[in-house]
Amino acid sequence: MRRVTTIAVLAAILALGTQFTAPHASAATQPFLISSSVSQSQITAGQSENFTAGIGGADQNQNVLIDIELFNSSGQKIDQKFFDNQTIPANGNVPFQMSTTSASQSGSYHFSVGIFNPGWNGLIQWNDAVQTFTVSGGTTPPGTSTDNSAIVVPTDTLTCFTSTSPASAPCNNIQISQGQTGGILSATAQNTDPNNQHAAIIDLELHDSSGNKVAQNFTQVTLGPGASERGLNLASPNNLAAGTYQFSVGVFNPDWSGPLHWTNNIATLTVSGGATPGTGATDNSAITTPTDVITCFTSSSPASAPCNNIQISQGQTGGILSATAQNTDPNNQHSAIVDLELHDSNGNKVAQNFTQVTLGPGAFQRGLNLASPNNLAAGTYQFSIGVFNPDWSGPLHWLNNIATLIVH
Repeated sequence: MRRVTTIAVLAAILALGTQFTAPHASAATQPFLISSSVSQSQITAGQSENFTAGIGGADQNQNVLIDIELFNSSGQKIDQKFFDNQTIPANGNVPFQMSTTSASQSGSYHFSVGIFNPGWNGLIQWNDAVQTFTVSGGTTPPGTSTDNSAIVVPTDTLTCFTSTSPASAPCNNIQISQGQTGGILSATAQNTDPNNQHAAIIDLELHDSSGNKVAQNFTQVTLGPGASERGLNLASPNNLAAGTYQFSVGVFNPDWSGPLHWTNNIATLTVSGGATPGTGATDNSAITTPTDVITCFTSSSPASAPCNNIQISQGQTGGILSATAQNTDPNNQHSAIVDLELHDSNGNKVAQNFTQVTLGPGAFQRGLNLASPNNLAAGTYQFSIGVFNPDWSGPLHWLNNIATLIVH
């Protein structure tokens, strides 16, 4: 039996993710995952499984790297195939296939698909658990340990890039020009325990010379014995002032307790160039996230879900909150950080995504999204939205418990 899932939600979100400030032209649309399928939803251990991903949607020819990865139920990557420097034609849909016999243990498996710039030079889109299948007749997976300090981020695996060059940059001196997006730190998480599975949050942060956090990206990983996961990236925003910035890397327990490990100032970013663009006003409270344009989805349905009752099954990725930032000032440009967070019933933060926006008079930016991770326990969770100054002072606005997610 062949099962096809069209990633309509992601396509719709990407289509909306444009800042509207006339008369500027909108940015080119990047390629994204249009569809995916597996040849069988159930197989026996050692049997071949075939996966197909359809990549397209770009409005002009673009070269990309397509990465297909297979994970077991513990989050351990057990197979991978990637296609570097592939041309995705304008308005095309190019299939990429992977055949694997690596699923040897009984249980559930899933395929994930990443789209990168050629040579692994920056992530364009990551699509987690787009297809799943089950295996019977195999061996039993290894156990799990609760001491997650075995997960580390080895310094010798860190790589640095810029968005305009495929070559690695020295991590002690990544250099970009003012207004350029993408001094990029790429890290690898590794489970050093040869016997047990572990889970942890990998937290990448960028701070200015005064210690203010200006960018952050974090990922929760679950790694089997000896497994690793690379491509954990943080790219600098494009509105940094000239100066020197420091990347740091932390490893936390899944409930954010810790840190288990913290490596401070692991890489240096230098921003040089012209004058800093003026804002015309320093009161950024004009940037809001109107509640009447907040939308909610699930990754398995293109239809909007009621934000007071988003429902997903345990193990499913993607109760999705989508917000819009709006500059209510008709005369001046403003900058702010829009922070989306998901908390459990005890108030513990389980997911976060934030974006620094700079909006002209009356402008708005859609597609500020947060998707729930796929390892949440059954229960009730709350989305909240905050608006902060670019140096994280504030909040200027805070919408607590703006949407409810139920995992069953």
